[in-house]
Amino acid sequence: MVENRALILALGAAVAAPLHVGDDLIGVLWLSGKRGDEDYSFEDVEFLGAMSRQLAAALWFARVADQLAETRQLESLNRLSTFVLHDIKNQVSGLSLVVENARRHLADPEFQRDAMKVVERTVQNLKELMAHVSGVGRPPVIQVGPCRVRDVLDDAVAAAGLAATSPPVRLAVDYRGDDTVVVDRGQLVRVLTNLLTNAREALGGRGEIALGARVERDGAAAPGWLTLAVRDTGPGMSPEFVRDSLFRAFATTKPSGLGVGLMQCRGIVEAHGGSISVESRLGRGTTFEVRVPIEAARAAAVTGEGERR
Repeated sequence: MVENRALILALGAAVAAPLHVGDDLIGVLWLSGKRGDEDYSFEDVEFLGAMSRQLAAALWFARVADQLAETRQLESLNRLSTFVLHDIKNQVSGLSLVVENARRHLADPEFQRDAMKVVERTVQNLKELMAHVSGVGRPPVIQVGPCRVRDVLDDAVAAAGLAATSPPVRLAVDYRGDDTVVVDRGQLVRVLTNLLTNAREALGGRGEIALGARVERDGAAAPGWLTLAVRDTGPGMSPEFVRDSLFRAFATTKPSGLGVGLMQCRGIVEAHGGSISVESRLGRGTTFEVRVPIEAARAAAVTGEGERR
């Protein structure tokens, strides 16, 4: 008040009512004298006290609302950054394996071909990531089309950096068919890439990963299901973590993990009309199983296009 003495005197105020919220003073309400010669009565002061408390509460809630809006904006930015960093981490992980093995196998023509495929696929995945950044906060839009199951498996293995790896990490692929299914190939590759990358990182550089696929056809009325499974011989997860945190955002057992990959996977699988489940025991490894309809995903694509329009 001393600093603003000139302004206060210019107001010609007769009463000053502090605006308190708890112990915090958030403002002062100034009132001029009454129009007549009457002074402010005790009843006026009581009414002014009640009004100042309501006004203080209104101003405080308005300030908090602004702070919450800013917090939500920062939270959205942090969430977006986390999703982007997670996908970039997966791509970098695959490239790191190529670089590590290049020191020993660079002269091998077969390794050169595999390494080039990993690099090309990483570039393509990063381009797709840039295209999908704007849609992180929305459910994934599934764009289905016919594709070979074998191609989905090969793409995911290469994207996870397992095509160019060598022991002590061993990969076994169990699929002997030549089925064609109607799914979103890119999104399913993304799911498998995440599961394979998680499995490889869980092994800590030594162990086995098994990737399996099978197609179950039920007939014309119910075309059937595509089942994909990723099993590792890593340390496994506790029942409490699987039950309470596994598919929640920002929950992870890895020191450098971001905890968003499995949340993304579940969203993609559910957008296909499918499901994802996990079986894990401490010291005995982990198995993820993904089931999606092999043709029913057409309905998801139609819905997604309708939403975009």
